[in-house]
Amino acid sequence: MADGSGLGWFDRHLGGFFGSDPRGASYRAARNDQQRLRAEIAVQEDKVDKFFDALDEIAHPVLVREDPRYAELAAAHAHSRQALDDCRSLVGSLGSAASAAREFDRALSRAAMQREPGRRDMFEQRAEDAARRYESALNAARQALPGVRTSAARLRRQAPAAEHPRPDNVSEPSLAGFPSAPRTNHDRSRAVVFRREVGSTVRRSMRLSREVAALEQVVRRWERDDRMARRNHLRDALR
Repeated sequence: MADGSGLGWFDRHLGGFFGSDPRGASYRAARNDQQRLRAEIAVQEDKVDKFFDALDEIAHPVLVREDPRYAELAAAHAHSRQALDDCRSLVGSLGSAASAAREFDRALSRAAMQREPGRRDMFEQRAEDAARRYESALNAARQALPGVRTSAARLRRQAPAAEHPRPDNVSEPSLAGFPSAPRTNHDRSRAVVFRREVGSTVRRSMRLSREVAALEQVVRRWERDDRMARRNHLRDALR
């Protein structure tokens, strides 16, 4: 077998790790042990998380009142959680707005092709419903926007050597340029203008969603680090 005859392709090219020789069996056994240990570690980490959550629920009110450093960490963690919720809310609202704008365009296109008044009215009603959903989604995005902007500003203020990571380029999200949908489908001129703007509106929504999603990734790490710092301080305080 020195020249490789009688060995499978995996044995010849990958050193037998996937073959039937003892090295392959040893490799597979070690890999299985590693997977099993990772699963056990995940279970233990989950138990630790639940323990600290229960402990935190008991000690939190006292430490916030008596321990200034813990109160500072708790406030930072609460801000991180709120920032994460705002990012997710904004991304979801932008997706809903883009979907409603597409639906508005499709419904008016279908309405224009209908010769029967009843079916034309039906599709115009769908377009009107989509316009209302679009405006509702934009309003929800406007409500989440201040929190996201505050988070972006806070990240920009973080020094590169600070405890929290920050992205190289944190932009302040803006809803400028998003058009308003016509109030009713009887507003023909406004409906035509909005239909022309649907494509650019969808692209603008997708671009802003990507920017906020990138910010969300950093805020998620930020929230995790705040939580870990608060947990470590809680552990030290209770020793």
